[in-house]
Amino acid sequence: MGCDWVLAYDAEVAGLGNFAFPETGARYWVALVSDTVSPGSRLKIEGRYPEARYSAFHIHDGKLFFLDAISDNQIAPAPGSDNRNLDRTRRAATVESGGAYTVYAQINAVPPAFDPPINTIYRRPPQALDGKVKRRTAVAYRTYLAEGDNTGGVGLPALTLETPEGAFSLPHAADAEVCAGIKAQLRTPPPSLPISLLPPLIPSRRPVFEKFDGAAINALGLGVGLNPHNGFMTAKVDRDYDDLLLVRGRLPHFTTQAAVGSVPQVRFWSICQNGASSTRVHGCLADRDIEPDAAGFYNVVISSHVARPASLPSAYGWLNFGPEKIGVTIIRELLAHPDFNESIERASKAGAATERGDFMPKVTYCAQADFDVAIAAGQSPGDTFAACSAPAASLLPSLLPLAGTQR
Repeated sequence: MGCDWVLAYDAEVAGLGNFAFPETGARYWVALVSDTVSPGSRLKIEGRYPEARYSAFHIHDGKLFFLDAISDNQIAPAPGSDNRNLDRTRRAATVESGGAYTVYAQINAVPPAFDPPINTIYRRPPQALDGKVKRRTAVAYRTYLAEGDNTGGVGLPALTLETPEGAFSLPHAADAEVCAGIKAQLRTPPPSLPISLLPPLIPSRRPVFEKFDGAAINALGLGVGLNPHNGFMTAKVDRDYDDLLLVRGRLPHFTTQAAVGSVPQVRFWSICQNGASSTRVHGCLADRDIEPDAAGFYNVVISSHVARPASLPSAYGWLNFGPEKIGVTIIRELLAHPDFNESIERASKAGAATERGDFMPKVTYCAQADFDVAIAAGQSPGDTFAACSAPAASLLPSLLPLAGTQR
């Protein structure tokens, strides 16, 4: 009938679920409901609000295509409990974590057009041609920047499958063998994810960030467990163009940032470096890891370990490019406030570069020697970035071998 939570990704466990571009500050669990469950069934989820920057439930089909979601601020507390998450970005300062809630996942059901019930998400009925695996229901539970342990000190939510035949706690003993096999599948990278075939096939010598909306992934028929609460910007980059990659932009005000009288612009922000072919993450910097420069901009250096600058001023962060020739740099904005006009979520795919103003990230390659000279001379991060911008004489795509050792 169903399988209890499987920890699908943990950055502290080498190799566990490191594919499909995970965020190192997040933890992902997945529970499954069989494709043969009776009509009218629902999954009852009883939990407590964690000590974490964010938590949410997402419904996917068995191939991990997104269907529905509910974030912590949308979950009404149980009687006698409180939810400190007031909206997408604000918290009640006097409310502690740990309050109780109940969420329901309706299986193979259509949500009502008017007055939908609170704390309810829907797995719509599968299509006629969907195969057995795709007909399954996958419920994902995410925490970001959990404190104390992966669950934010409250443990995992309890799962009860309520069916016309009765209620069954998960895991159900009769499903143990099937669940063990599914657990292994969830933790094993697929043979290939052709993300590297997405445009541009050959990265530009002058890379740019573009808004990612998931349409290209869907067109390739890839279910990657996409989180729609995030706004994504991505840049495809080539480590053979130069020693360093520099990324710069204005850091949005985030939920836990101390600022009197200011409404946070996002719940969470991060920048991650990933392999384009493997889809593995090689490192992330979250908002709390960033020390903005005097202008309020973040500045991140991405390189191999060998090319890592020996001394970086506090206004710079560093990420490992990883061993692959082609990489993908990803910036996430989680749960942007509706009044954040320059958010990724509100920007159009074609007009993001102008609509986002200083919040639009910029990226350029840089020679290590040039960067070291700029740092030694005390140049500001903005001046250093400008000096490193790609020269016109070096705009041809990299034609170096696709394989090779990391520099």
